[in-house]
Parts: sequence; C-alpha cells; structure tokens
Amino acid sequence: MSYLFNYNNNFSIVENNSKYGVFCQLYNHTGISRPIQIHTSNSADYNAATDNSGNLHVITMPTKYQLSYFSYENGHYTKKTLVENTTEAYAFSNPMIHALGNEIHVFYLSNRTGSNAYSIVHQTLNSPSVETLLDTNCALQTIKSFTYDGSIYIFYMIQHDNYLLNCLKITGSEKQEITVLASKVPVCDYSVCISENHIDIAYVAELHGKYQLVYYNYQNMTANAICHTISPSYPVIFWYRGYLWINYLEDSKLYSLLSIDNGNSFSAPVLSSIQNNTGRYYFMTNKECTLRCTELYASVGNTIRINPVFTIDLDHIHPDSKVPLELELLLEGLTLSPKACSHADELVQENARLKEEIRLLRAKYERTPSTAYTAPADGSVSSSVKSAAAAFMDELNHWNAPPRL
Repeated sequence: MSYLFNYNNNFSIVENNSKYGVFCQLYNHTGISRPIQIHTSNSADYNAATDNSGNLHVITMPTKYQLSYFSYENGHYTKKTLVENTTEAYAFSNPMIHALGNEIHVFYLSNRTGSNAYSIVHQTLNSPSVETLLDTNCALQTIKSFTYDGSIYIFYMIQHDNYLLNCLKITGSEKQEITVLASKVPVCDYSVCISENHIDIAYVAELHGKYQLVYYNYQNMTANAICHTISPSYPVIFWYRGYLWINYLEDSKLYSLLSIDNGNSFSAPVLSSIQNNTGRYYFMTNKECTLRCTELYASVGNTIRINPVFTIDLDHIHPDSKVPLELELLLEGLTLSPKACSHADELVQENARLKEEIRLLRAKYERTPSTAYTAPADGSVSSSVKSAAAAFMDELNHWNAPPRL
C-alpha cells in the first residue's frame, strides 16, 4: 500500500513501481511535480513517514537481508544502509519508520532462517544498537503501524485457537501489548482508527467462502455486522466532522457507509461519488482538522481527491476544495445540533431534579407537627409556620425552578 501525506495543505505521495522504483510526487494548488526517485529499483517492501517539519523519511527493503534509509538532502535523496545481514541467518520483512519528536524510529520483523522464531526489532537512527520488543513462535501477519498522541502503535494478526488482532503500544521506554480483537473465523483484512484513545476497527471476516464487513468497538467490545461482500473488500475506517465513516472496495467500485450514532448503526452501502483512479493509502496530516484516520481511499491523477472528504471538505484539507457556503452552513448546523440537543437534555434532567426536591420539601413540611409553633393568644398572627410554608410551596408551583432567595 502507498503513502499519502498532507503538510500545510500540500500533498505528497510515496509509491513503488517497476519504472521508477520507490519515488515520490508533490501536489499543490499549481499542479503536480515530476516523479522524484528515491530508490532506483523496485523494492520488495518499503515504508515512509514525515516529521514535524514536513521532511520525508523512507525505509526500503531491496532484499530480505537488507534495510536502507533515505532522507532528502541537498536537492536529492541520500542513502544510508541500516542493516545488512551477509550471513543470511535472519530474514527481514515489514519495515516501519516513524518520526516522533526529534527521533526517527525504525522497526522491522526478523525471522531466524529455517525456524518459526519471529521478533519485532526496534532501533533509532541516532543509535546503532537494537532492541527486541516482541518474541513469538507465530508468524505475524497484516502488520500496520502509526503514531498517535506521542505513542507508536503496531497492530498485527496472529493465529492461536482464535484469530487475534494484537497491538504493541510504545510510549518512550514503556511498551504495552494488548489483544484488541479475538475472532473464531478468519480475519482477511482490517483497518484501525484511534481518536481520543477510542479504538474503532473495521474488518472483513470469512465464513465458508462468504465475506462479511464488521465494525468493532474496542471500548465496549461489541461487534456490529454491517453487510456481506463478494470479496475481502479492503476496508478503511475514519472519523470526519464527528461522524464515523467506512469505505470498502468491491469489484473495482468504492462504497461508503456512514454512522451518526458512534457506530451503533450504519447506513446502507452507497457508491462513492469519486471512483476514478482510486487507491488505498496510509495517511498522515499535520493539519488541525476533524479528520481522524490512519488510512483512506483517494483518487490520484493530476489532483488528489480523498473519498468522500473532498465533497464535504469543510476543513479545506484539499488546496483546491470549494465547498458551497450553503452546504458548509448546513453541515455546521447539523454538527452543532446534536450538541445543542444534548445540552437541552441536561437542562430537562436538571429541571426534573429540582421539581423532585420541591416535592420532597413540601412533603417534609406537611409532616411537621402543628405544635411546632403556637400563635399568640391575642390572635395578632393569623397563620402558623406550617401554613406559611405551605403557601410558599404552593406559590412555587408556578416556577420550573425555585427562585434564588
């Protein structure tokens, strides 16, 4: 899968093909740049990331015994060999690179040749030493990684009695391994989105040759079967404008589903309005916006079109987006209305609570013995404390809340 980056409203793409090898292209409001070659030959595997300054960092694996690192300097990409195993005692796969703070972190999967021993290995560019983060005798499959809120997340599939989706979270020198999902049936592919430490997953399960798209809420540990597909369908899941979206590709057609109730229910699949040259990309942006995702579908030609964000791009992620003001006003109103309704519900609950307090106070005073206060014998005071309190409480029936005395 290729990489799509958005930095200061400009796009860049890192891809790999037989003609250019590993290369990148830049997109802005004026158009598209020529392909800039990073690695001269086609790479078996590669990974890319951008740092806080928008600089591109790429790691490639031309063979399963070598890892190379590329960074842009003096108008071209320079190469640095990170690992080269001349003895071929270990085979490498799944290179990952992440920029966190001022450090460039590199991860890869190491397999001792001729064995089932696998390790996730970590190193930084500033240190030649390596550390093993995880050892296992199971093959790790469908590895995906990203950074979020100062931590690096590595997701991977393994198979024991069940099919497990595990996560390795690295924060500084601390690491945490958790099982996010356990399935009795095979999981063909998945997509993960983390927003405010809320983990949402869309995955495709296979049962007797049939495929089913499923939404999984990790916090509630609830699965919601959405629809059946004729193929694994390669889902992506993301949040935009406070709503949850899922895209999937089936028979070369892209479909969209929307949830407005935090994944409790989804719309029926509909064909996305943008279909041409559509591909699945890992995605990263430095823009403060309401788009929360780790991967998405985009249409790439002379311009970039993120599905389905481009048609409702209120955050102006695309440099050439022009959302009609009326549509922007409507969507802003729809976004605010649930918040307003939520506030109204709080006011109704508070009103009910205050009325209940009034009822309890009235009952309390009505139970007060008549001997609590005795009127003077001359009759100068015509009402008792009890009757005065009762009159006051009767007066309060005209209020939704007690007056501030």
